[in-house]
Amino acid sequence: YNGFKEVEKTSKEEGYYFVHPFDGKYTIQGTASLGYEVCQQIENIDNIIVSVGGGGLISGVGSIIRQKFPNCKIIGVEPEGAASLTASLEKGFPINSFKINTIADSLSPPSHLPISFSICQKVIDQMVLVSDYQMKKAMKFMSINCNLILEPACVAGIAALQGPLKNQLNNQRTLVVLCGANIDMDSWITLTNNI
Repeated sequence: YNGFKEVEKTSKEEGYYFVHPFDGKYTIQGTASLGYEVCQQIENIDNIIVSVGGGGLISGVGSIIRQKFPNCKIIGVEPEGAASLTASLEKGFPINSFKINTIADSLSPPSHLPISFSICQKVIDQMVLVSDYQMKKAMKFMSINCNLILEPACVAGIAALQGPLKNQLNNQRTLVVLCGANIDMDSWITLTNNI
């Protein structure tokens, strides 16, 4: 948390404006626009599954979905090796430091922060954990079946459907947010080799 404050201070001194990657109110308003688009395109939804890092995406999306579809179950997915939001929600306050060990680097925040965390507490119905292996399998699955080359963070929701949520959401309208294709081909091949 202090690291972000230092960056914000330095940015201001140098004449820049720091946009927080997940805890800024405008960042969360921006991610809410994705939830708004979902609401404009879908008449009903039973579940929405969102990969979770710092909590900014699920905060914004979840806040809009909750208003339009109050009975929709909002499910967050974290890597087992970066289950900091799960731990924070269990404790009831944002954890400031957490040991991280996962291939999903964009789902590995150093801490959780007050704005996004307070929204997460209100909108998330369930957190699910997936392993690195499950994410690798989901990367391969999405390549073969959808012709998409996706990073581990992006497929965490698919990994959850194939793993801990398997057969739990049958015959329900479920949307998985795919957020991230930021991976080079060499890294993708290395991760999915032998899967």
